[in-house]
Amino acid sequence: MKLRKNLADLLTNRITFIEIYKKKIDGKRVLFLQIPSSLGVVVMFNDIAYGRDDKSLVGLNFEKMNHIQYRNNDWSEELIDRGEAHLNPKMNPGVI
Repeated sequence: MKLRKNLADLLTNRITFIEIYKKKIDGKRVLFLQIPSSLGVVVMFNDIAYGRDDKSLVGLNFEKMNHIQYRNNDWSEELIDRGEAHLNPKMNPGVI
């Protein structure tokens, strides 16, 4: 489980994983990190908070960080239904 420790060392407060899933997409190995909900906490990787700007992955801007920090509901629950096919071990046996 060296991968778990190495990744946790790079995440905000060494957040732990519920599960790590791996999948091949377009011939590339992709890891999905399932982390617990962290209401009001911006999770950073290597001290950078990432977000999406259209199809690009970019540093999260200050306005979006504030929105996350002061939000009083868990937006990630809204995304689970759309992403469940990738995260559900029964649909994707590639659990690490």
